[in-house]
Order: sequence, then structure tokens, then C-alpha cells
Amino acid sequence: MDTRFPYSPAEVAIVRMVQFGILSPDEIRQMSVVQVEYSETTERGKPKPGGLSDPRLGTIDRKMKCETCNANMAECPGHFGHLELAKPMFHIGFMKTVLSIMRCEDHKFKQALKIRNPKNRLKKILDACKNKTKCEGGDDIDVQGQDTEEPVKKSRGGCGAQQPKLSIEGMKMIAEYKSQRKKNDDQEQLPEPVERKQTLTAERVLSVLKRISDEDCQLLGFNPKYARPDWMILQVLPIPPPPDDLTHQLAMIIRHNENLKKQERGGAPAHIISEFAQLLQFHIATYFDNELPGQPRATQRSGRPIKSICSRLKAKEGRIRGNLMGKRVDFSARTVITPDPNINIDQLGVPWSIALNLTYPETVTPYNIERLKELVEYGPHPPPGKTGAKYIIRDDGQRLDLRYLKKSSDHHLELARAEVLELMMVPKCIVSPQSNRPVMGIVQDTLLGCRKITKRDTFIEKDVFMNILMWWEDFDGKVPAPAILKPRPLWTGKQVFNLIIPKQINLIRTAAWHTDTDRGIITPGDTLVRIEKGELLSGTLCKKTLGTSTGSLIHVIWEEVGPDAARKFLGHTQWLVNYWLLQNGFTIGIGDTIADAATMEKINETISKAKNDVKELIRKAQNKELEPEPGRTMMESFENKVNQTLNTARDDAGSSAQKSLSESNNLKAMVTAGSKGSFINISQMTACVGQQNVEGKRIPYGFIDRTLPHFTKDDYGPESRGFVENSYLRGLTPQEFFFHGMGGREGLIDTAVKTSETGYIQRRLVKAMEDIMVKYDGTVRNSLGDVIQFLYGEDGMDAVWIESQKLDSLKMKKSEFDRVFRYELDDENWNPSYMMPDHIEDLKNIRELRDVFDAEFQKLEADRCQLGTEIATTGDNSWPLPVNLMRLIWNAQKTFKVDTRRPSDIHPMEAVEAVDKLQERLKVVPGDDPLSIEAQKNATLFFGILLRSTLASKRVLEEYRLTREAFDWVIGEIESRFLQSLVAPGEMIGCVAAQSIGEPATQMTLNTFHYAGVSAKNVTLGVPRLREIINVAKKIKTPSLSVYLTPECNGTKEKAKTVQCALEYTTLRSVTQATEVWYDPDPMSTIIEEDAEFVKSYYEMPDEEVAPEKISPWLLRIELNREMMVDKKLNMADIAEKINLEFDDDLTCIFNDDNAEKLILRIRIMNDEAPKGDLNDESAEDDVFLKKIESNMLTEMALRGIPDINKVFIKHGKVSKFDENDGFKTVEEWMLDTEGVNLLAVMCNENVDARRTTSNHLIEVIEVLGIEAVRRSLLDELRVVISFDGSYVNYRHLAILCDTMTYRGHLMAITRHGINRNDTGPLMRCSFEETVDILLDAAVYAESDYLRGVTEKIMLGQLAPIGTGSCSLYLNDEMLKNAIELQLPSYMDGLDFGMTPARSPVSGTPYHEGMMSPSYLLSPNLRLSPITDAQFSPYVGGIAFSPASSPGYSPSSPGYSPSSPG
Repeated sequence: MDTRFPYSPAEVAIVRMVQFGILSPDEIRQMSVVQVEYSETTERGKPKPGGLSDPRLGTIDRKMKCETCNANMAECPGHFGHLELAKPMFHIGFMKTVLSIMRCEDHKFKQALKIRNPKNRLKKILDACKNKTKCEGGDDIDVQGQDTEEPVKKSRGGCGAQQPKLSIEGMKMIAEYKSQRKKNDDQEQLPEPVERKQTLTAERVLSVLKRISDEDCQLLGFNPKYARPDWMILQVLPIPPPPDDLTHQLAMIIRHNENLKKQERGGAPAHIISEFAQLLQFHIATYFDNELPGQPRATQRSGRPIKSICSRLKAKEGRIRGNLMGKRVDFSARTVITPDPNINIDQLGVPWSIALNLTYPETVTPYNIERLKELVEYGPHPPPGKTGAKYIIRDDGQRLDLRYLKKSSDHHLELARAEVLELMMVPKCIVSPQSNRPVMGIVQDTLLGCRKITKRDTFIEKDVFMNILMWWEDFDGKVPAPAILKPRPLWTGKQVFNLIIPKQINLIRTAAWHTDTDRGIITPGDTLVRIEKGELLSGTLCKKTLGTSTGSLIHVIWEEVGPDAARKFLGHTQWLVNYWLLQNGFTIGIGDTIADAATMEKINETISKAKNDVKELIRKAQNKELEPEPGRTMMESFENKVNQTLNTARDDAGSSAQKSLSESNNLKAMVTAGSKGSFINISQMTACVGQQNVEGKRIPYGFIDRTLPHFTKDDYGPESRGFVENSYLRGLTPQEFFFHGMGGREGLIDTAVKTSETGYIQRRLVKAMEDIMVKYDGTVRNSLGDVIQFLYGEDGMDAVWIESQKLDSLKMKKSEFDRVFRYELDDENWNPSYMMPDHIEDLKNIRELRDVFDAEFQKLEADRCQLGTEIATTGDNSWPLPVNLMRLIWNAQKTFKVDTRRPSDIHPMEAVEAVDKLQERLKVVPGDDPLSIEAQKNATLFFGILLRSTLASKRVLEEYRLTREAFDWVIGEIESRFLQSLVAPGEMIGCVAAQSIGEPATQMTLNTFHYAGVSAKNVTLGVPRLREIINVAKKIKTPSLSVYLTPECNGTKEKAKTVQCALEYTTLRSVTQATEVWYDPDPMSTIIEEDAEFVKSYYEMPDEEVAPEKISPWLLRIELNREMMVDKKLNMADIAEKINLEFDDDLTCIFNDDNAEKLILRIRIMNDEAPKGDLNDESAEDDVFLKKIESNMLTEMALRGIPDINKVFIKHGKVSKFDENDGFKTVEEWMLDTEGVNLLAVMCNENVDARRTTSNHLIEVIEVLGIEAVRRSLLDELRVVISFDGSYVNYRHLAILCDTMTYRGHLMAITRHGINRNDTGPLMRCSFEETVDILLDAAVYAESDYLRGVTEKIMLGQLAPIGTGSCSLYLNDEMLKNAIELQLPSYMDGLDFGMTPARSPVSGTPYHEGMMSPSYLLSPNLRLSPITDAQFSPYVGGIAFSPASSPGYSPSSPGYSPSSPG
């Protein structure tokens, strides 16, 4: 509610649709209140009538009233005037459209009406008209080419007039006529009747457009009711109400309009009038858009460009994004971070002065009146420590002001408050859906304290322990027994944690420094963290247990006990541990970075050894002895080896430094705790800072052949190229410091560049997916109702409730699998200890039972097979799934005190049946139709496999030994947790996905080089690659294929090498050493000594007879590179054959033997018609021609391979293959990586495994393999980019992005070309980019916006269909008839308020069907009750308070003591 408007009890009408259109001249005149004629605003200090500030347009003076609506300055909304233009003018926004219409003139196409979308209709017709130069008429548009059967009858032709070619130049429209030529004679030109180029004035265009009939409008895709084509030409200009920057520009327009009128009245010549008209056209154009390409800016006298209407709407600060999508509002601000380790995580510290200013409107109800009365008495200046009230708002909107200030109340407040409490409060957000793990954990001091307090040798004295207890909120006066009684009582640090870990928690984790050699229940280093029933039995707590990793203690508490328990645990850990740490003390000094003498010796040795290795490398490289790595030049290999050597040296030095640090070292304590610091920090401080890099290479030569003048030229040594051998402790030399600065500077620049880039990516992702939500039928749709996914994440689960779980059966060998899951029924002596004797008898004797268990076992085997071959083909056995089964079983064992030494009392048959029944109850997609059943099967397939393998009857009996009641509890718990894990309808998962992908992008380093030494293939990663993927770039920086080979070829390197040669595109140039052109007159012999022998021998036995006289005397001699020929597996004959194929008989080509000292090709031109006589002139041409042939051969001539595959690298990879008996086996195989892509051709090679070969170029994938393949490819590429720097994003978010980009059957880029080509409403599209164009288009095509999306609702200030807003609530009139009036006590009775007296009519009435008992309404915990808003409940009968909802129920508000009636 706005204070400027009087209070009204009437309900605000809701906008249902926005219709766009163009104002017709008549409408403008009708709506106008004054015809503006003068450009002056004032006359003798008063607004001039008929001027720009005419008082009828609205007042700009406080003292005056508006002459139209008779209201003062604040109340008057302003009214439009109009200006009659002397001549019609083009509207700059509509020029393009007008041009299109004009081009379509004179053609009629009835079929076009079949095209539903108006925009496409105009486009289609335009395409058909483009090439016509004559007016023919008739239906000859090929919609699908229907008219191919019969010849078209030219029955009703057009007028035969010539069609000009139209174009726009600046603000003119030009018509160009083709000069007509006579058919018979090209030379003879017709005298041209008119000059070829004509300027079409707006008047002429208008007269043409006016003649378009209404049905033709429809044909062209216009709606004549809202937007006729002739309205796109301005005849009348609306004048907005005055105080404005546009007024200046309007004054100019009016002035020029007057001038034009004068000239016309004065009968000036046409060209002068057209000049004046051009000027007016310019001003009108810049009034609408002052940033036209190729036009000068209209400026004010100061030279500042005028702000046009366009620039008011455009961009970030424009109307749409700056004032509608987001605005500055009251009661909303950002603050500095005010949390603190001494307050709870859901609290903020607020200074008194601010707290007393903050208000919250609270509706008065009988339940809170007493408390509110007290506040009112305190008034606006409450006594210290108390809060007061600022004013009272009566139900008629009148305010009793307790401090003379007016403010508004809001009906949505209660709903908002409930939502904030239930959905947005910090504890509810501890676990995030981004990567299904907590995002809050213990950090810094507290984490360090936890690491120190839980060490084995930490004991706490009595006084400190007592004080620690005082920090504990739940302290009940009982002090736990000390661990050590004599000589004096001492408590261990672990006992502190026993106080605060919730009692139902069980957990096993390892500390960060745990090694696999530490086996057993208790480890020497105390690295096995074991919590049972909320007691920390062993282990040191570090970042791995208390941090934000999956399955950390915080995660477990949140999932098992709830958000509030997790909040409490975090708070308590901080308070107790920080107090202890304060008493215990912790410090770090220079001493912690100093290693002992022996270690320093070792470090120096390591580094000097590395420097000597590098010297040796330099010597080898300079003598060209260094073996180049495949796909690299020798220098690249050298650099790579040097980098490896130096980095290894740094790491070795660092690890020896780290090993030498003692347990008492404070730096080490921080690193092991995980609170600050890492291995690299220790090694740089203590041992050696290491190599400095710029753009992923060593420091480059900035001066000529050296990095700094302090070094000699061509020094490739470590020192000169930025290797810092000192540690930070020893200090850097000036050169080292400078190089270090260079390396560091790059990082800073990078960060700055990256920030804006990722910000924009983030915005585009959000705008592309903002309206995607889960609907009530479980599907994922956008605001148009297009299905993006049939089930969210393909399983309908909310990522928050997902945890990573192990699939035990996957890695088992067959023997082990049998042992775990199969009953040895066939063994006579079978007498297991884990089963009741009578159950054993049943199993042995009843045939039906054996069938049941055989079936169970077969199902498990089939599951394992399906996992290995289809689902988890990589052999990874940890997968994110809902409902942590192992933890449930463990909790059951502890809760029901299961004795693992006693046999279970469950009949194995019951276990099998219970699991079967449970699976039927786990419904994601309800429904009995075939589609629903199929969908349900797919949704629960993976979880079903986990469930069956975990709760197989033999495991339940033998491994877990669950009792019957424990087992029943587990089954029930699984069901309820599974249903809890389903995603809630109304979740805006598009936004969640966009944020989950955008956030890791902001953490990425822009240029992730450092693929150091892994592969010669260099792929783009990080932000640039992410940008390529979501822009669906046509040209990508590093296109590449991963080529897998068929089983016949992937075994040995030699076979892979053969395929490599077959694929790699080889030109003659790559195998050529040198080329020479000789004049060698006698073709049969030669003047080149070294060739004489083979030429002679060749012509003794020529391959084919050649007439020597035809052969040119000029010779092209090519010397080939022996090494490359061998590498590419080519021989001379191949090359000669290729040349002969290419040039057939125009060249003759002879070559020497493959084993000769030098490989020589001799090529001569053959001249057929040349008689010997005119040798001189012709042979002069020959040498030039030969040169041309030479360059053509070297570049164009492909010897073998596939075009675009520039390089192929051989790579050695390990692949896991599923094997029935051994589980997963790793098979080594050779594969190829390429630079450059040509997927289709590569897949056609017989030795390539086309099924596994992939391309990183999405557009190629969609062209070759189609949309399904490209979706998968897109997913994999995104995965690679995000997981490269160790992030993990849950599959469902990436899937939503991939599906958004592909669900329409083509790749939609996340750019304006993709998002804004959607069929969403114009308002939603214009809030992203191209604001003005979209709105103008909407007007032209008379689009309407039904306001279905989030953006549109926000612009109009309506409640968006998100979450709780996506459903409506209806009142049940039938129930209202039976409603009972509750007599709520008036507060005059002096009763304890909130007590319903016993004589209430409720106790006497029969309980009506469907009504809730009133005691429920007053229940202290209203979260369970469906009635949260008094104005909807049937009980509001006789209570006289405003229909605003009542927060009085809040269980936390002080002074509220609910008690049941009666």
C-alpha cells in the first residue's frame, strides 16, 4: 500500500493479460487532452497554453492544480497531448518491419495462413517474394512444394508492374528498379523512363500500407485490431506530460515541424521541403533511439547526448531491469557480516540503535493482546533491554501514531514469515542441493581446537571443565564422571564432545592423516573416529569429520536428528571448544617454519641435484641429442622435462620438510586439522618456493634472448627462467622476487577478467532457466508448460536428501558374491549359527521356500550384471542415492540393542517378503497405466538394486543379525524417508540448477593450463570452455576427438600407430625436406651428379613409355625427410602414385629407391601440343608454372588421412571392464587423441570403435549423431569442466541445463539467440536482452502476454507461481454451514487470555464431519496444523479484527501460553 493513496478496503484487481499493440493516429488524438503547437514551455513565467508545459498535461508546480483532473502535483498521473506532424514520418523502431511489408506488396499467398506463428508467416512470405521482379499474383508459394504435379495455371495474374528492390539507407527508404533489357538483344538498352534509384517518402509508403485490406493484414501476420501496418508510420506524435529530459528533444521536434509547415505553406521547392523533412525525421528518430548506428547523436547544448526513450528501457539501469525486475525498497538493506562464534548460526548481532528502529507489524488477536498492550505502553522509546511499539493501525487503516510517523502494513507478511521460518532459516539450509552435502561446517579456531581437544593426551582440569559445562545450554547440574580419578580428577577432551553430540548418532570416519596401513578398531595414530550412540569412543576430530564433506558429523546430525539439532551442535561445539582453546592457548611463530639441520641439508641436496639434471638437459638439447616426445618439437619436450624436474624437486624438498616437523609443530597442527594452510604452504615456507610460471610456461624472455639484463643471453638455466630456489623463510633474491611478482601479477589480472565473465554466465543461466519448476504431477516444466523432464533428475528426488552410498555387490568376485548372498542349501552338513533351528529345517525341507531364495539370488545376480554392464560401467561403486540404508541398519542395531552373537528370530522368508512389499510401496509415479508403471520402474530401478543387495535375506540374518522388531523398524523407516526424499512440487529447480552451476564457475581459475606433461593434447578448460559450451560456439579453440579403437587394434602400440597414420592428415609438405627448381634440359639424364645414377637406371627400365620431346626441360626436385616418411609409414611409390593420380598425364614423376641415401622425387611438366621449335618463350612459362605447381603440391596434396585431423596422439589408458567372475578388471588399452575434428570420417574407419569415439565439438555431434547424443555429450563436457578443479555438482542440475538446451530437438544456446527465440511472453524475453526490439516486435505482431512466468509476475507486482504461490486455496462453503462460532473471551473479563472458559459451546456440540477440534487450532506447535492463516479458517465467525492474518500463534512469542479448552 502506498501512503499517497487513501486507504481503501476494496480488493486490488489482478492483471490477467497484457496486450501489446500500436496506437493508431485516431487513438492518439482521442486520448490527447491538448494539441501542442508551440515549442516554448513558458510565457512570462507561466506555463504557455498549447506549449510543452500546458497546464492540461499535468502540473509541475506545487501550487497549481492540474487542469484536466483537478488534482495537485502528487496526485495527478499526467496526461498525454498530441502533435500533428506536417508530413508522415517513419518510426525508427518499425522501419525494418515496414520494409518487409513493402517487399511483400502485390503478392498474395493464401497458403501462408497455415503457419501458426505470425512472425514466421511474414518471414515465409518475404522469402517467397524476395526474388520476384514482376507482379504476378497467384498462389505460387511453395509451402511444402505441393504444386509440383500440375503446371501452375496463370489464371489471375498481377498487374505486371515491375517490383523494385527496396533497402534502407540511414533514415531513408530507397527503391531501386532493375533496368529492363530486351530479351532478344543484350546490347541495346532501353531508354530509362525513370531514374533507377528513388527515395520512398513516408507519405508514399503510408499510401501503400493504407491500401492493405484487413484479410491481407492477417495474411502478413498482423492483427488489424491492434496493429495495422499503416499505424507504423507516425502521423501524430503523442506528447508525454512535462517534467522530463525528453522535453528538450520534443521542443526540437515541434520547432522543426513548424518550419516544415511554413515551408509547405510558402510553396518552397520539393528538394528544400525534403531537406526539412529529413531534419524532422532525424529528430524524431533520435527522440526514440539516440544510439542509431551510422547516425550522429543528438546532443544538448552542453554536448551531452540526449537520453532517448530507448535508453530509458534498455540495460541494467533501465526501466525493466532497474525499476521493475528489482527496485530499491524500504526495510531492505545489506549489512556487514554480523555472525560471531558466540551466537547461534541463525542469529545476527544487531546494534541497539538499529534494533530500536526496526519494526515488525503484528496483528492484534485475543491471544497476544496483553503482550502488545505492554509494548504500546513502552511506546517508541522503551526502557533498556525492552522493546516497544511505534504505532497502532486501526482496522479502517487509521493510524494512532506513537511517534508521528506513517508506515504501511502488509497482508503477505504472515505467509512470508512462515516461509522464512520453514524454508529459509539458516539451519534448514545447512545441507545444500548443489552437491548434496553440508555447506556449513566448523572452521578456523574452533576446528583447530577440536583437533587439539580430542587428542589422546588431552586432559582437562576440574576448574576448566566446570567452566566448560557452564557454556553448555542443556547442563542439568549433573557432572559426568571424570576419566581419571587419582591423583586428581581429570576429564578427557573427548568427554566434552560426548556432552553435545546427539544421543542417537552413530558414525565411523577416518581422520585426514589416516593411512590404510592402520587397520583394526583402535589405530596407533588415533585416526579412526568412532561415534556410537552419541559418544565419541575414539579418533581425533578434524576437517573430515566436522567439515562440509559428504557424510560428515554435521551432515549425519542434520539428516538423522534434524536442522535444529545440527544448529545446536554447531553452536555448542564453538562455545565449548573455543573456551577450552582460550584456556589452553595456541600460537604460531617463525620457529614453526624452520626445519632441522639434517633436513635442510637434504633439501639443498635435492635442489642442487635438480639443477644439475637441468644442466644435463640443456646440454642434450643444445647438441640436439634430446629425444622429442610424440607430438612435440624438441624444444617443447625440453621445456616440459625441465618443468617436471624442477616441480618434482620442489615437491620432494617440501615433503622432506614436512616429514621433519614434529607433532608439536603449530603449523602442522593447523594443516592436519584442516583449519588453515596446506602442504604447498609448508614446502614454500620451509624448503623452496619453486618455479614461477606465466601463461603456464617458464618466465619468457622479456629482453633480447634473456629474461633480465642480469643474465647472459640464451641462458636456459633454472635461475634465469624463474626458478626460485630459496624458501620464504630464507628470503628471495631481487631477481627471484621480480619473477615471483610476474607470476603473482598474472593471477590478479586473471581474477579481475574472470569475475565479470562468470557474472554474465551466471545471469544467462538464471534467465534461461528461471521459470523451470516441478509441477504437481511430478514433471519438470517451464512457464509455457513445455515438459523439460518427466521426472526431476530422472528419479524425482530432492538433492538435499541424497547421500553417497556403496553398492557392495558391484566389486565382489563371484565366489564372494555367492558367500554373501546364497544359502548353501545343497550342503548336507549345513547348519548355520545365524538362524533359528526350526527355520533351518523349513529351508531344508520345503521345496517352495528354496524356489523363493533361488529367485532372490537370481534377481541379485541380474542386478549385479545390469549394474556392471549398463549403469556403473566405470566400476565406481559409490553413487549418490536417497535413504542411507547402512546407517539405518546400524542405528537399528544400536537402538534395539541387537546382539550380534545370537541368531536372528526372523524367518528368512519374512525378510524376502517384507523387502518385496516395501518395493511396491516406494512410489515415485503413482498410476496403473502402462506409461506410469514404466516411469515408476525407471525411477526406482537404481534404488531398488541398492535396496535388494543391502537387505538380502542372508545379509539381514548373518551380517546384521537384526531382530524382528529392528527389521520392521528399518523397513518402516526406509519407506518414510524415501517419501520424504521426493522433491516438493513448486520447487524452482531451474534457479537452483543455475546457481549450482554458476557458483563453481565463479571459483574456477580462468585459464586452467597445467596439463603439464600428461598429454601433448591441450584442451580448453575452465571459464573459457564453459562459455564455449553454453554458447554452443561454432568455432571452438581446441576441437578434438577421443578415438577408441576396436579390440583388434587397441592391444599394442604398433597397431594403434597404424590407425594413427591412417587418420592423421598428411600433406606433402610434412614429409618434405627441401624443394629445388632446376633447368635440366635432357630429361633422360641429368646435370645433378647425385641423381645421375638413379635417373639413368630408371630410363633403362621405364615404367611407361614417354616421348622425351614432350617433357619440359624444367625440373622440380623434392627431397623428402626420411624420418617423417618412416614415422608416417609412407614409401616413395605411394607418393608418386598420389601425384600421378592428382595430375594424371600432365606431370611425369620419377623417384629413387626407398633405401637410398637421400629420398628424391623428380617432377617435370608434360606439354602435349608443344613442337620443339618454340622452346624459348614456352619454357619461360614452364618454370613459373612449375613454381605454382610446387606450392600447390606442398599445401593441397593429401597423401593420406582425414581432412581437419591435424595431429593424432597415441594415449595409453586403463579401462575397467565388468567380468562375471572377477567383478571389475582393469584392461590396459591404447587410444588416440586428435587435434581437429571430423567425427563422421573418423567413425567410418574400420579400426575405430564408433560406439565410444566422442567429439568435444557439440555442433558436430548433433550433425552426425543427433539430439540424444548431443545431450549426453553436453553433459559429459560440462562434467569435465566442473570436475576439473575438483568441484562436484549433483547430476540433476547439469541434467536440467542439458535438457533446457536440447528439449526442443535442437541446441538452444544460453545467449539471446537461444533464450529469446523461445515462445515465452514478450515481457519475459525483454527482461533479458534486446529489450526495445522485443517490445517493438510485440507491438507490431500484437502479441499478448498471459503472465505465466516468474518475471512477468514480478514486473506487475503479483505473487509469482513459485513454491507456496503455485497453488490456490478455496473455501469449502459446505463446511462453513456447519461452522461453530467460538466465544473467545474479551480481554475485559480479566481471564488469563488464551484460556477458553469451560462453558464454551464447543464442549456441548456434536463433532461435525471434517472439522478439527478447536484444541488443535490452539495447539502449541502450529507447524502440524493445516490452518496457518486465520482469515481462511472457519472459526473467524464473530471475532472483530482485520482480515490480516495473525502471527499470534507463533510458539516462540513470549507471553503466549496455549492451553486446551475445557
